[in-house]
Formats: sequence, C-alpha cells, structure tokens
Amino acid sequence: MRAFLVAFSLLTSVATAQFQTNHDRAHLEIDGHGGTADAPMVVARSIGQSATVSFDAGAHLQGQPMAVLVSGAPLVPSGMTLPGGQMLNLDLASSIAIPSIWDGPFESPVQFDSPGSLATQLIVLDPTAPDGLSVSAPGQIVFEESTIVATRPQVIGVSPGRVVQHGSSGETPLSEGGVTSTGLVFDDAGNLWFGRALHAGGFHVELFRRDPTGQETSFGIVVDTRGGFVMFGAHGFDLEWANGQVVFTHPSVSGGSNAQAGSVRALDPDTGAVTELVGSLANPTGLAVDANGDLFFGVSIGTPARFDLFRRDASGVVSMLGTAFDTAGSFYAIGIWAFDLAVRGNTLVYNVPALSGGSGGGQSGRIIARDLDSGATTVLADGFAQPSGLAFDENGGLFFSNVQYGPSRAHLHYWNPATTTTEDRGLLFTCSDGLVPIGPYGIDLVTP
Repeated sequence: MRAFLVAFSLLTSVATAQFQTNHDRAHLEIDGHGGTADAPMVVARSIGQSATVSFDAGAHLQGQPMAVLVSGAPLVPSGMTLPGGQMLNLDLASSIAIPSIWDGPFESPVQFDSPGSLATQLIVLDPTAPDGLSVSAPGQIVFEESTIVATRPQVIGVSPGRVVQHGSSGETPLSEGGVTSTGLVFDDAGNLWFGRALHAGGFHVELFRRDPTGQETSFGIVVDTRGGFVMFGAHGFDLEWANGQVVFTHPSVSGGSNAQAGSVRALDPDTGAVTELVGSLANPTGLAVDANGDLFFGVSIGTPARFDLFRRDASGVVSMLGTAFDTAGSFYAIGIWAFDLAVRGNTLVYNVPALSGGSGGGQSGRIIARDLDSGATTVLADGFAQPSGLAFDENGGLFFSNVQYGPSRAHLHYWNPATTTTEDRGLLFTCSDGLVPIGPYGIDLVTP
C-alpha cells in the first residue's frame, strides 16, 4: 500500500512538471536553496567564486548505494521519466556517475576558474520506491565572466575619474578625466553615454558618447551650476535612453546667472537640441525607463530630505507615485550619497541610505522594491552603508554598489533572484591612498 501511495503521489505531482522536485528520500540544494517543478535551481557565479551543493537522503537509506550524476550540459526540461514518475533532468549522453555509499548528508563546494557550468542530481537506491530509486531535484551552477560598466571617482593625486568595465578577471578603463564620471546608459546602437563632472569655476557636467570602437564625442556642458550652488541633498547626475534621446537630470541651482529650478531633460543625439520633459522640480535624481517608455524619477525635497517618486508616461503625463522615504530629522550616516532607480516589469527598485540620529537613526542602507500596481514595498537587501548604482541583468538579478568610508571604498553586490540573497562580487574601488572630492555622489552601474 505504501509503495502504491508513493507512486500515485509522484505520478500526480509531476504529471505536468518539467523538473524533478526534492523529497525526504533525495534532496539537493545549492547554497541552501532548491528548485521547483517549473523552475530548477540554476545559480550564476562569477569565475573564481564558489557555490556549495548539499545532498541529503534521510537516515532510513543509510548504507544504500548512491550516485551523484554530473554534466557540463544545461538541464533538460521534461527529461527521462522513470516508471514511478520521477524524472532525470540531466543530459544523460554527457553525464557521468560518481558512485558511493550513502552514509549521511554531505556538502561539496564547486568553483571554476574559467567559463563553464556544472549540472548535478542525486540518485539513491531505495527499496521503498516504486522505481527502486529515489531521485533529487536537479541543480546547475553557471560560471561566467561577470562584466558590468561602472563609474569611479577621482582620487586626488592618484587617478582621475574613470569609466571602467569591471569583470571577474579584472577591470578595463574605458574613459577617464574630470573629477568623476557619472551617469551611465547604453543606447540602442551600443554606444555608451556618460557624464564627466568638473569643478573648474563651479560644478558642471559635460556629456560624452563612446562608440563601440572607443571613439568619444562630446555633446557639451549639459549641467552648469557655476556662479550658484546646489541645495544640500542628493544631486547626482543620472542618464537614461528613451525614444531615441538621452534623458538626464539637472539639479536646482540657487544664486548666480545659472539660477534655475531642477528638471528632467532630453538631448537629441542628431541635432544636439535639449528639451525640458519635466520642470519646476527641486532636485531630481534617479532615472529609469520601462518597456512601455514610461519614465520614472525621484525628487529630493528639503533638508533633511524627503524623496518622492514620479512617473512620466509615454504621453507626457506626470503623476506622483508616493514617497520613497523621509529622513524625518535623521541625517545620512556617511554624509553624502546618491539616489538611484531601476525598473523591470512591474517592479520599481530604489536605494535608501543608512541614517543616524532622529527617529530614523540606526537604520542601515537598503534596496527596496515597489510594486507599481499596489504600491506595496519589499526589502530586497539590507545591512549596507550607502547602496547605489542599480542595474538589472537579463536574468532579473540586480547589481548595486555599496560605498563605505574609512577609507572610502565601494564593493559590487548582486541580488540573486533564484535564491533571493545578496552576493558580494568584489571591490570596485578604494581610495586608501588619497581623497575623493565632493561631486556627483555614488557609483553608477550599467550592464552591457
């Protein structure tokens, strides 16, 4: 009767499934997480990083023969189904079996020093199963060259501001000059747009385009606060690409001949003409464009600051989505910071800094996701000093940087949607041998 019930349960549970699932007689996890019948556990790691595969088959199979199947090929949806309904999801033609005797749970760390992948699945001889076998869920670890383009600030007396391509095998400078490079976006043709901030006579930003061959073209000064000043708050320089134009933020400037309200503007690459998309703002900061062409931006208001979220839809209608957060009498724990946005599907993501003093004191820096339909928010990552520079990859994972002081340094982090955990992807920069000047704040990131 037990064998019949087990067989019936397995057959009914995987009738429409594409992948074998874990159960108490065969269990496989990667870094503490297992897959489902429709979404197997596939984990991406940078070359040189490691992931841990855990195996378990329960105490009642002690002493039974077992095998760990491994393959370098991708997992196979709806793979070989055994008579009892369990499924093998490895490419059997390329798989090898590592035999052993089950004597309890064990773990195996996996690390590649070059691009590749490892798929695996556990099989244990089980007299109680209709197949005579118990099969775990499959899992796969993909090791790849992780590349992302990032800005780096000037380190006084050491190096100028830079745009770099950062990967697991090191970094490659793409452009350098000015106090810092700030704002990053690729256009439809693969050109990289960025700003170069300067402080000669006052803070201003020159806009550049770098084509795939490395040729740079200047589109002139697009932000100019010379002769005036920008009210304290978050006033980074952000870029996006929308409807064939480069969209950028311009802060509010008080005093001098360049006094003006903050705005969101667009530059036509063909003519160089600049158009104001949204005006009469305080300090706009953070830009994101969704698949419908809707433009999202934040506005920093007051000191201490409140940060409100806005959407400008494709027809030009602007609406307020709500307040991202309010410092409420607290102050930024590390002094200066940047506010960034990223959007994917129906989710808008933004960063919040660590705060000290006031009612919000003691709060660590966080990454927050907002559902654009309900307005509900979820904390994706917590425990940081100054997270910024948000960039989704094609898998729905989120890259972001975290700036810390003492000395100033920034690490690259990755929120993995498969495990809903955050991974430290290494050091982006450090200025232990120099000082970083005040300028547009934070580290900008963009995926190629």
